[in-house]
Amino acid sequence: DILIEYRLIISRLLITEKKMFKKLNVFAVAFLLLLLISPAASAISGGADNSLEDLEPANTEITADDPEGPGTDNGDVLADRVYYQKTGTWTYTLIHEYTIRNNSRSMAFNVQVTTPLIDGKMPEYASIQGEVLSPAAVSITEDEEGHRNAVYTFDYLYGNQSIKLTQRFVINVSAMSYQFDRTNIPDQYSAEELPALSNYLYPGEGINSTDPQIIAFTQKAVGSLSDPYQKARAIFSAVNLYLTYINDPEADQDGAAVLARGTANCQGYANLYISCLRAAGIAAKRQNGYLYLPQVHTTAEYVDQINGRINLENLRHAWVEFYLPDTGWITADPTFTYTYENNGIVQKFVKWTYFANIDNSCRYIFFREGSLSDELINYSYTAANNDVTVDFGAYLMPGEHWEAFNDIDGHWAQSAITYCVSNSLFNGISTNKFAPEQSMTRAMFVTVIGRLYEKLGGEITHSGIVSFSDTDSSAYYFPYLEWAVENGLISGYGNGLFGPNDEITREQMAKIISLFAEIMGSNITIYEGSLPNYSDGNSISQWAKTGVSWCSDKGIITGMPGNVFSPRTYATRAQVAAIIQRTAIYFGN
Repeated sequence: DILIEYRLIISRLLITEKKMFKKLNVFAVAFLLLLLISPAASAISGGADNSLEDLEPANTEITADDPEGPGTDNGDVLADRVYYQKTGTWTYTLIHEYTIRNNSRSMAFNVQVTTPLIDGKMPEYASIQGEVLSPAAVSITEDEEGHRNAVYTFDYLYGNQSIKLTQRFVINVSAMSYQFDRTNIPDQYSAEELPALSNYLYPGEGINSTDPQIIAFTQKAVGSLSDPYQKARAIFSAVNLYLTYINDPEADQDGAAVLARGTANCQGYANLYISCLRAAGIAAKRQNGYLYLPQVHTTAEYVDQINGRINLENLRHAWVEFYLPDTGWITADPTFTYTYENNGIVQKFVKWTYFANIDNSCRYIFFREGSLSDELINYSYTAANNDVTVDFGAYLMPGEHWEAFNDIDGHWAQSAITYCVSNSLFNGISTNKFAPEQSMTRAMFVTVIGRLYEKLGGEITHSGIVSFSDTDSSAYYFPYLEWAVENGLISGYGNGLFGPNDEITREQMAKIISLFAEIMGSNITIYEGSLPNYSDGNSISQWAKTGVSWCSDKGIITGMPGNVFSPRTYATRAQVAAIIQRTAIYFGN
């Protein structure tokens, strides 16, 4: 503990947060060397030459006056397990871009691309406000572990044609101070906790917790400790001091391989730490995403000087969470080390601010539990030449940037458009244009209503019967159209015609929304026979008056300037966005 206090004093002399620091002055170096030749220092440093035989149990036990223990001022374990405090929260937009390119002169057919999406289950220090996929995915799948994937299909790509897929995730990222009694952690998991932790206690991908060398390394690190928190801290110190950071993309980053080699990148650090934690009986998992340090990543290597986007190509990162009995998941990042060099002698010290703490200087951009690599991007196609490629780029922007549209800034419906796009109710006409004043087709409007029904918890089902002779059963709108027919929302023009590509009028839209309100449980019959209070009320079709009256009374569709409803005017995409937002909020947001 005395040595730890010395290290803390020395660390305050540092002027940067980089892994490699400038040489200290000769007096500080002399002070360091004096410490490091002591028996206590040898026990904790673990040997700078990565020798397993020289590793001794680390003296990392926390005492009541330990200056390093974050949150030790609050020693009470709350009954509802609120064991942390968010010390800062920031909003960012994570942008993933995929460029599908046919590099051949020949056409490629049946192109299918599957990309990872942000996990549905988020850790405590992260939350998602919403996502926008442009163009929309054909389907989104989710496995039992909560990993989601977007599936895109394209009938063909012309020679030398490229298509860009953009995925935007608006997320909240928090710094975290853990507040629990570090001296009173149960030694075992309860019967209630074990079922949910079983997957995190055994070997897994890259996690070699039953490897004999891993077990030996772990036993030397923890010694006679039995407290899970103390063991996790001791293993953190051992891994941190044993490994040397080398980012070799070709090197095996499995826990056992990293231990044998003595070098690793962040994935390897995480894998070794998790392997040891599980070997010690502590549930642990690997989290993946990006680590952005706003005070460090300021140069042109990271920040686009024109649009302000932060390039995440070199900021991919892996870190660890371990589970403490009767407490919860705790974040730890074993990659970072204080490193000093003098006359060719390198000494390393644990950077404790990365253990059981998320500092305000760090932005852990969570994306997926487990692995985050280009191998998760799958694609297939049919072509004479195997020359279709998919390139990936990742970027970060401070604040909310739901859309990349260049034609809605300052538009009266901008917030409504953002709402609808962020909730995947409909998209732009291209990756950078929304076309707010363009008319909405009948097929598209029915699709938007169907998507809203799904967002409100409904299920789109239909018999598969084709109700109209002018519709296409393979079209994007077909399941929503047939659902609407079978639920009485639409009946078409008659003579078996629907007019999917016709522009929808304001009175048609009001009629459909009022019938949608009926299937959502609203009583619209009281509006039957009423005359909408507009100067052109007599020009509203008889079949639409009930719908117009209900929508007007609920504030969902308002009149045009001059107190006119303009029933046969075509509805614009901006108007539809505003109306759909009001409808969504009326029925429960």
